[in-house]
Amino acid sequence: MKRGQCIVIAVLTLILVGGAFAQQETKTITLSLETCIIKAMENNLGVAIEVLNPELAEISIAAAREKFLPDLSLNYNRRDTNSASYSFLDAAETVATLYSDYGAVLNQALPTGGSFSVTVDNYKNESNRSFQSINPRYGSTLTFDFTQPLLKNFGYKNSRKDIIVANNNLAISEKDFETALQDTIYSVEEAYWNLVYSRNC
Repeated sequence: MKRGQCIVIAVLTLILVGGAFAQQETKTITLSLETCIIKAMENNLGVAIEVLNPELAEISIAAAREKFLPDLSLNYNRRDTNSASYSFLDAAETVATLYSDYGAVLNQALPTGGSFSVTVDNYKNESNRSFQSINPRYGSTLTFDFTQPLLKNFGYKNSRKDIIVANNNLAISEKDFETALQDTIYSVEEAYWNLVYSRNC
């Protein structure tokens, strides 16, 4: 292929490529002020973070209120003992003792700063000793416990301070969220009308 033919082919190629670029249309996007505000809300990380803060504050309030929910705990123990007999009173060469105890404890925090608890303990003792007249032997104990501070940590407000702080944090986070929304809307409106003014000048 001659040099002149190469130049002609190169020129034709450039003309075709240039024509293709010239035929491309420029796309124009028309956005209203409302659409701009909505898109700014959807894509603003600061607003997204402020949305989460009231939810976290509500979780803190729920956790603080759990202080006044009753607390129930159960326990069970079992001990099986086998030992050599050292007395002629024992019935066998090996003394076997089976001891088990079980119980429940209910604790309740009071709004005045005190606490109230109920405890139930039960046990069963079984042995092969000959001199043990009651076999197996059972026992139960019921205990009530009430505690109320009279000076330090006394009072309704003191016992609810965590709830009060959590409620205040919720109010603050809601106010911060509202401020973030207002700032974002103001910034979008300012940029929008500045663009409209610059295009009309």
